[in-house]
Amino acid sequence: MTYYVDLAISNDKEEIKQILSELFQELYHQGDVGLASYFALPHLIRIGIEKHIDCYEIPLLVASVEIQRKSDNPEILNDYIE
Repeated sequence: MTYYVDLAISNDKEEIKQILSELFQELYHQGDVGLASYFALPHLIRIGIEKHIDCYEIPLLVASVEIQRKSDNPEILNDYIE
């Protein structure tokens, strides 16, 4: 998945919104989330902070994944919880 690289290097606001939309579709699909979704969130947050990305997509994705984590989706393994 090259979305993270694209997001990290792009400075075009429309391109960033498109990348985030695609990431949302990949990491949160009709309430289904998985380990990749959990592992991706810290990187998305880091990139958003570093690039000063000012849009609702990153916090929305974080909240959506966190809400669905409590349902029938895989749990985060204890090895990955700080």
